[in-house]
Amino acid sequence: VEKARRDALTRIMSHPKDKTIVGGLYRDRRGTGKVCCASAFMSAARNVELNALFSPSAKDANDGLMEDGWVGFGFVRIHRSVFEDLQKNIEKFPEITPGASGRVGYFQTGNGVGEDVNFCRRAQAIGHKTYIDTGLLMGHVGRKTF
Repeated sequence: VEKARRDALTRIMSHPKDKTIVGGLYRDRRGTGKVCCASAFMSAARNVELNALFSPSAKDANDGLMEDGWVGFGFVRIHRSVFEDLQKNIEKFPEITPGASGRVGYFQTGNGVGEDVNFCRRAQAIGHKTYIDTGLLMGHVGRKTF
């Protein structure tokens, strides 16, 4: 099956519910060639390995879930339990405490990183793991696709 023809929504929803954060794999929209996940940002060799999955000749043997420190939120499934657990532990995360609007800032940026990285780090601090689905190869679409 060609990777580009997969039904991405059906696939991401099919993962077991104990995999509470699962994201597709894609490259940085700035065109830097970085794959949007923690391991690719921490290791140049890992970034090369993950970039190779985007090649039309890549084998489906690399197709599956891999635990990672964080995943980009371009295409992500977050189980409801993550939000519930964050709410229960809100005192640990003063930066997301509801303001005058009453909304919890689950997707608050800060510390020089985006909402995706911060969200995953908070979730990990309360016991959730983050996974990338290496069979869901996504692209940022705009003036060009990355």
